Amino acid sequence: MIYIPGLHQKPWINDNPTIANALIEGVFSSLVETQYECLLCKVLERMKSDSKIDAFYLYNHLEQEIPIEILKQYNYLLASVVMSTILQGKEKSGFLNEITFCGKEFYLDKNVLTPHIQTQELTYATIGYIEELFDNKQSLKALDMCCGSGVIGLSIASAVKNLSMVLSDISIDALKVSVVNAKCLETSIKKLNNQVQVILSNLFENIHGMYDIITANPPYLSNEERIPKEVYQLLADGAEEVQYYQGALSNEPNISLFAKDNGLEYYRLITEQLNNHLKERSLSVLEFGGNSQQHAVNDIIIKYLKDAEILYLYSMKNNSPRAAFIFRGFTSGEIEKVTPKVLKKIPPVKLSKQFNITERRINKLGN
Repeated sequence: MIYIPGLHQKPWINDNPTIANALIEGVFSSLVETQYECLLCKVLERMKSDSKIDAFYLYNHLEQEIPIEILKQYNYLLASVVMSTILQGKEKSGFLNEITFCGKEFYLDKNVLTPHIQTQELTYATIGYIEELFDNKQSLKALDMCCGSGVIGLSIASAVKNLSMVLSDISIDALKVSVVNAKCLETSIKKLNNQVQVILSNLFENIHGMYDIITANPPYLSNEERIPKEVYQLLADGAEEVQYYQGALSNEPNISLFAKDNGLEYYRLITEQLNNHLKERSLSVLEFGGNSQQHAVNDIIIKYLKDAEILYLYSMKNNSPRAAFIFRGFTSGEIEKVTPKVLKKIPPVKLSKQFNITERRINKLGN
């Protein structure tokens, strides 16, 4: 018996075909958020052949009506991705092989994560802080650790002048995707004017030298044993050998998702070595899992980086802290002065109670 959450339910696309309802159908499909957002963006691009659509567009146009044929295509893709995952394992299906991230197209495959809109927010903010705090004539060195597809590091390298970027990851398969994306930006889009180096490394193992900027989005989920309550009920009702589609794991590499110590393992390993690789005036950015990890991550940073100023990016989604910005060598006054400008560099979104979209902010923890 195969249990597929959502796909057995009666379609409701004729009731009110809007972007908001399409997103809700994505939730019912049991795909992870990044995947159904990506699928919806791609089918909407068919309506706007001259422009690329990203997740920011979706949440700025929740009430926009969608032609019923386009919405049917979207529902078909939702079902197709679920079924292809069941039949083929981790392989990403066609529409999940590319994503618009920070205004540029990036290639994805089964060896890298589909990046969150929260990851775009922190990337825009990182670019903003670099532009506002560092001399634009200064030659900067940056490291994007646990880079995956390279979307964070390559977006920074595309936007900031006079910057050399190192992309590092423990997965050689992920680094191959980063190389594809770097070549695409350099040769096709012609927007990558900075030097990019790719290094196979388990965190800092093969990393040498000092950096002005270090970003990291390490694995932070704590447990992959998440069985839907509906599956428990099926078993209780006597069903045998229930195979269920686990959306949180579909088409996404486990090596990029899970960590020991309640998901905190890599934050300890990274922060305890940061001082050995940061210049006197530097910026570090760590993405993490939100409210459930905020205090633990903050405690880890304070333990190993006692002289740092720390601010948190509270995402538009659920008013949840999703990234720590760690400043060394900058005064609190310098940081406070530029932070409002940095916030304005992130694409705006409309507030929505339905999707828990609130005003994003950058502040100290709990403020």
